[in-house]
Amino acid sequence: TAGIAVLLSCRGLFGLAAQNATSRRKEVGSRKSPGASLGQVARLVNQRFVVLLLIAAVIATPLCAMLVEALLSSIFSYHSGVMPLPFMLAYIIVFLVAALTVSTQIYRIAVVNPADVLRDE
Repeated sequence: TAGIAVLLSCRGLFGLAAQNATSRRKEVGSRKSPGASLGQVARLVNQRFVVLLLIAAVIATPLCAMLVEALLSSIFSYHSGVMPLPFMLAYIIVFLVAALTVSTQIYRIAVVNPADVLRDE
């Protein structure tokens, strides 16, 4: 079931990235026409997603730690505390999956000729 949840969240993130890329085509085209590189375009588009993921991590970490601590204390009399390693691994996986999902949209808008985008708008 966790795999299905990850696939559904990737699909939602892909839709959000596609909508973001479509709405920012003119901005990316105007930055590429003077000579912006693929890295600069990627940074421009990724910045919003990284901020959202960081906010989600800051909100989710204490809540999850408290819930896991309460669950462990209700099940076991003696348990070791909540370790940070599972949280760090989960966030690394989330950031990698998000980067792969968003990078497809970044590549899609970065390879378009800026003259075609600016002419159409």
